[in-house]
Amino acid sequence: MKKTFSSGLITGLFTFTLLLTGTLIQPLQASGTLPRGTIVRGERPTIDISTVPDEAIEQGIIRIKFSRTFESILDNGMISGNPDGTVSFGIAGIDLLNQQFGVSEVKKTFEAALQNTKYTERHRQWEFHLWYDLIVPAGTDIRSMVMAYSAKNELQISEPVYRKQLVGADINSLQSATPAGGDAGLSYVPNDPRYNEQWHYHNTGQQSGTVDADIDLPEAWDITRGNSNVVVAIIDGGIDYTHTDLAGNMWPGIGYNFVTNSPVVTADSHGTHVAGTVAANTNNGVGVSGVAGGNGSGNGVRLMSCQVFTSGGAGGFENAPVWAADNGAAISQNSWTYTSVGSYNQAALDAIDYFNINGGGTVMNGGITIFAAANYNSQGQYYPAYYSGSFSVASTGNQDLKAWYSNYGTWVEISAPGGETDVVEARGVLSTLPGNTYGFYQGTSMACPHASGVAALILSLAPGALSPQDVKDILISTTDDIDGLNPGYEGLLGSGRLNAYQALLETQTYLTPTANFSASPTSICTGSSTTFTNLSFGNPTSWNWSFPGGTPSSFSGQNPPAITYPVAGSYSVTLTVSDGILSDTETKTGYINVQNVIADFTGTPSTIFVGNSVVFTDNSGCSPTSWSWSFPGGNPSSYNGQNPPAITYSAAGNYNVSLTVSKPGATDTQTKTAYIIVNPVSYCTPGYSSGSIYGDYITLVQLGSINNATGASSSPYYTYYSSLSTDLTPGTEYTLTLSPGSYGSGNYLAAWIDYNKNGTFETGEKLGNILINGAAPLTGTITFTVPSGSSTGTTRMRVREVYFVSDIDPCSTYSYGETEDYNVNIQSSGKTLNLTAFLEGLYAGGSTMNQANNAGGPNFGAGIADQITVELRNAGSYGIIEYSDPNVFLSTGGSAQLTIPSGFAGSYYVTVKHRNSVETTSASPVSFASPVVGVAFDQPANVYGGNLLMMIDGNYVIFGGDANLDGGIDTGDMTPVDNDAAGFVSGYLPTDVNGDGTVDTGDMTIVDNNAASFTGKVTP
Repeated sequence: MKKTFSSGLITGLFTFTLLLTGTLIQPLQASGTLPRGTIVRGERPTIDISTVPDEAIEQGIIRIKFSRTFESILDNGMISGNPDGTVSFGIAGIDLLNQQFGVSEVKKTFEAALQNTKYTERHRQWEFHLWYDLIVPAGTDIRSMVMAYSAKNELQISEPVYRKQLVGADINSLQSATPAGGDAGLSYVPNDPRYNEQWHYHNTGQQSGTVDADIDLPEAWDITRGNSNVVVAIIDGGIDYTHTDLAGNMWPGIGYNFVTNSPVVTADSHGTHVAGTVAANTNNGVGVSGVAGGNGSGNGVRLMSCQVFTSGGAGGFENAPVWAADNGAAISQNSWTYTSVGSYNQAALDAIDYFNINGGGTVMNGGITIFAAANYNSQGQYYPAYYSGSFSVASTGNQDLKAWYSNYGTWVEISAPGGETDVVEARGVLSTLPGNTYGFYQGTSMACPHASGVAALILSLAPGALSPQDVKDILISTTDDIDGLNPGYEGLLGSGRLNAYQALLETQTYLTPTANFSASPTSICTGSSTTFTNLSFGNPTSWNWSFPGGTPSSFSGQNPPAITYPVAGSYSVTLTVSDGILSDTETKTGYINVQNVIADFTGTPSTIFVGNSVVFTDNSGCSPTSWSWSFPGGNPSSYNGQNPPAITYSAAGNYNVSLTVSKPGATDTQTKTAYIIVNPVSYCTPGYSSGSIYGDYITLVQLGSINNATGASSSPYYTYYSSLSTDLTPGTEYTLTLSPGSYGSGNYLAAWIDYNKNGTFETGEKLGNILINGAAPLTGTITFTVPSGSSTGTTRMRVREVYFVSDIDPCSTYSYGETEDYNVNIQSSGKTLNLTAFLEGLYAGGSTMNQANNAGGPNFGAGIADQITVELRNAGSYGIIEYSDPNVFLSTGGSAQLTIPSGFAGSYYVTVKHRNSVETTSASPVSFASPVVGVAFDQPANVYGGNLLMMIDGNYVIFGGDANLDGGIDTGDMTPVDNDAAGFVSGYLPTDVNGDGTVDTGDMTIVDNNAASFTGKVTP
């Protein structure tokens, strides 16, 4: 537990007494809910200023607090300037010291907080109006100044401003999404594409982690996912409040910049990452999930950005908690620390105490302040985490082991996942970063917002029902014990590792019966059913359900049967629960949407870099027969058919995607706004201090069609040869030949290719290092194989020469050498062939086909008409089959897509064969030089001999009825069809020409008509 000291005395080289008004209560003795007028201050132990390192003390400033005796003088604004440039308060003893130390400016310490005049009386009770910052020239002896002012009876307090810093976090660049998995059995799994990388929420063993070494968040989400009435103050760097994954959950007023004393919040990586863990928009189909981020509609807890760090400085730590409490925050999230053991500022601790009493907003009487324990791997008393007014959080990794950097001690309340990125980046905590990007960080900074997020879930579940101490008790009492995994740290990592699910289960015991439920799915097809799950809490003993429009329409009991809805429409559902004394009713209006057809899709990955592609998957329901896609900003920008090709985005931005599906009598459209996030590619610029002045440079780079002989370059000794490029194919081995400059020894060269096109030359993308101990024309070679998973398209290759550095980094600054960049074009490992064709027997009109049936219904999955064979035939000798794929699915919209091996780069006749249709061939050989090839078999001009049949709606189809596949439709086909028709044979058969599952006169008619016309194949 935290240490307790006598309240009111702080001594070091100086001693003074805290004069308090109102009711003084020791926090460790307080229990329950305190009136908001109460003043509570925690322990304030001795600080020996002589032992505090110089670097831990801010220069040019000290902070003082006047005695109430001088309140009227300060209120009447007696502050004035002197001829010598110093400032006077009109209080003689202090004014003399101001002149002695050259005080040139004074500022109200709580200036930002005091702007809110609604709480002026409360602020005065806390004596915030008595605090001032004194600004002095650089080089002033701060220790001597503090001691001189502390000796004055006019003052209660004189103190340095101790230096603070963000609790360090390591950033790692954007990573590609890893395969999903491990979510089986969970009721709620968000659709955020990178949720499966957030092992800290749900650990399935990712990155060699221990299964269930997580906070059990998906289980908790089955109970609640957030409440927009709960406000979490992020006291940190500024939040990127326009981030796609954060904007929907921002507090309406955004926040305040306490460094610049203005409402303009500037985006900071650390603050944005912390905010994303607390409440990134969950289940919005974008990026990552937040602990209390809601269900995707912007109904998560609210993020209030209280900026105390900027790129240019820090400040306002004593203002931010006061301002946050006055503006309705219930939780104060802090991932920062003082830099020196045992140091703290009185004003900052007063602000924490103020928040704890006066925070809470509309959901709690009082607030809770949560702090990262810091990253010094120490038991030292690092404030504010060590303070009794703070709830401190240590850090664990993905195996429930103490993170190597984490502070620890008996003063730590709990631990939470903070990650370790040193060996494997993805073992860090994944969250939001500015500019709609994401990254992995490690640190107690990352552990702390997990606890703040779960505290927010607790308040979301029980708004108005809990005290701050209740929330602390719930967090502490529901952790998972990890002492056995951490020998030597027993009792030093708090009560255990945070468990969100157990915390919410415990929260329910504080509540009266409350009705709640969910359904899965909530959008269904006409005549289908959905399953309802009871999520009520507060120990109800009876449950009464109402399902208007459903069958059954009502149910009494905890778990109703599946409910069927026979008619399209939107339906409400009501649940009433009771414990025999109290009851509660929950009605969800228009909750179940019953449709004749449902549009749905996903894109993977949804966040990419410029030049990369997204693969879209149709997840639509109710058996649509046509699909129309829109990809503004993508290439292609539209597509008709179930399975579009990979869509490439060539410019940075956020892009919408729409899918419209239809079938006779019904249509539906799904549009995902800003669904695809395309980030710009920006490569680091390497540096040299002396560069090529002694002959350290590159004279030759040879790779494929790149053959660049150069000499020494001038500063900055870096050249991008954007006009030089070569083609590379995945899976193929290449040799890169390099030659150094004129210096005769120590010529190290290295090369990289950005295979994943993310703007970063990663460790795994290094082609190799070589040493050439001699000058040009000596050469060396690096042999490498392009990985099979490389992103296709143009990307960057970097070559660096550095004198006497054996393991060269792609971005670092070195003394001697030169760098050259080139373009390389990664070819597709296969060609994409897009086909369009309609089959006579299945044609339904309006550019759609029916599905081929067997005796039990459709023979293939939703949206598949039938299976065809596609062949590539020799352009000079048609009889030679170069390639064949017999398992190509043709959609009901007439589209098919298949991959042709990359080695087929010439021109070929393309032939389509079907189980009962005439063999049909392209009008001429088709070039496969491009990565994407299209052939339309629905236009006579594209088909050899124009061998297609025009239907009554003007569309063209491939002749059907060649039941024996001999190349022509004649009496030879009539016989097997006639025989099967006589026996009413059913099934997926060549004789079932119209694909309805039964051979009958309908099939005879098609064969008879085509046989009478002597229809046959026409080939080159």
